Amino acid sequence: MSIQPSEWPEELVEILAGDIELANRKDPRSWSIYTYQESPVFGVGMMTVLMLRKDHKVTFLVSLATLSLEQRELIQQASGIEIQGDEYFHARIELSFLMENLDWLLQAHHAEISNHATRLSGRWKDHRQDFLVEFASIFGHVIPSPQYLDRVSNPDSGPPTLQFQIVVPTGYWQQTFANGKEDEVAEYNRCVKESKLFLRIPEAKENLTDYPKGRTDFVSAAKSPGISNGYAHRMWLFRYGVQVNDLVFLLHSQPAIGRISGDYSFENEEHQYPVDWIWLADANIDAGRLRKQQEERTYGDLPHLSGTSFQPYSLLYWKWLERIYRRVY
Repeated sequence: MSIQPSEWPEELVEILAGDIELANRKDPRSWSIYTYQESPVFGVGMMTVLMLRKDHKVTFLVSLATLSLEQRELIQQASGIEIQGDEYFHARIELSFLMENLDWLLQAHHAEISNHATRLSGRWKDHRQDFLVEFASIFGHVIPSPQYLDRVSNPDSGPPTLQFQIVVPTGYWQQTFANGKEDEVAEYNRCVKESKLFLRIPEAKENLTDYPKGRTDFVSAAKSPGISNGYAHRMWLFRYGVQVNDLVFLLHSQPAIGRISGDYSFENEEHQYPVDWIWLADANIDAGRLRKQQEERTYGDLPHLSGTSFQPYSLLYWKWLERIYRRVY
């Protein structure tokens, strides 16, 4: 009897999403979703990291170096397996035990993911993108796809290339203004002053509604010498991914959080949405301090403070933002 993604509890899928985000930041080629005895497994390199077993216990990889003696005894007792060695341990535990001890177990779990993500590439030949799509549907938000994904469908195509993959729209969005250049500061100020969100791709000079609604057809129609495949995907996201009442985060030294308050429009050759700003920083935010606060909450690293991309913002990051600013939207 196999275990299907639909049988994974939501709490476990949320942990899986966080695991994937961490491994993907360390090395987007390091991980995969594959099958063992017809059941889905999350692996980093050749190492099993997370699995729901047929007896509905959870296989949960932890670093022993982060555990106290008391914690080692607890996890050994819960697993019913003697710990061998001092490096890592594949715990076999009940979901209830995992959730009751999530803080320290997750810290040990993420430490071992970080260790293995920098050592080996993932099992790309065995990757199950269909399982990843199912998990994203349960999670309800975007989950990254591995960098080698093009090799899954065409293993003879040569070196892998990073593809812009969106599984599902998130309802949470990020626009980056982090280079500190005068034009970026001006654009950020304009967004805040005019209560609007703009698509920052100057080459996109046509109304996005004129393109086909389907993502594949839209990208094919939008691509041109000045519009790359990645830009075309972001254009589709901006037009058809964003919905009224979605939340947007402007990543800047004075960040802003707003709610999309109306539909897409194309005015004066600019792609835009109206936004109600519900939180504006009244002073510069110390990015180093925020990074430290985030790490203390085991939500991983901040998004890189560079670039000008518009992209989905994961639910895990958004939960972190709510905690940092002590707001619930």
